[in-house]
Amino acid sequence: LLAELRHTEPGRLPALHQGASEWFRRHGFPDSAIAHAISSGNVALMGVEIWDEAVRTIVFGRVARLTQWLDRIPADLVRQSAALSMCKAWAGISSANSALALDWVNHAAQLMATDADSSAHPTTLRPLMSLMHAVIGRAGYQGSAAMAEEAYRMLPVGHPIRPLALLQSGVSRTFSGDHQAGRIALTDARTTAQAEGIANTWAQAAVLCGFVAAEDGEAVAADALFEQARRVWHSHELSDSAITEALVAAASGWQLAKVGRE
Repeated sequence: LLAELRHTEPGRLPALHQGASEWFRRHGFPDSAIAHAISSGNVALMGVEIWDEAVRTIVFGRVARLTQWLDRIPADLVRQSAALSMCKAWAGISSANSALALDWVNHAAQLMATDADSSAHPTTLRPLMSLMHAVIGRAGYQGSAAMAEEAYRMLPVGHPIRPLALLQSGVSRTFSGDHQAGRIALTDARTTAQAEGIANTWAQAAVLCGFVAAEDGEAVAADALFEQARRVWHSHELSDSAITEALVAAASGWQLAKVGRE
């Protein structure tokens, strides 16, 4: 039918793809909804569909899935949408490319400042922009902690990014010298991510809690946390996340070095 319409009534295709996208979203088929949104050529619709799923792909360590969607959209269309630009930023930070992430998050901010983007979701886009700046870390440790905590407050209860905001707060507080506040935030990030089944954040937080425990001389607790992180990483197949993989590798390195010292 689509092949026939391309020849006979090509002007109808965008509206048909848009309708199909909305139908698949309502019935719980996000991949099909995104595919039809991209085929429709409607940038606002692409932003809505991909942004809604991007958060889940990021926190569950499925960055390759997000990248595949974004790679199907011409770059000039991506740059018309703050939501799509933020997706590019998150894909960049997830692959440890902070320079690329900063370029995209700044572009998203410019679009929002000029109201050029109709697909933005203010209730989640702005706090995630704050969190992105916190992760990139150009404002120093205390500034990063403040931005992560602002993102945490702005996000609704139960939002899957909230544990990640706690994690970033914990990292920044620890490096700023506020060890106790950092440990509390990291522990809260780990327990919340574990309770909500957010595997990628759970694994990252477990490793970081392990290093804090090791720093405090709690070697047994550190080993248990590192083992927990490794189990989560393996069972949820999180090798797609460069940051999580690097943290788990660092934890394994610490354990091997400890055995060598003993």
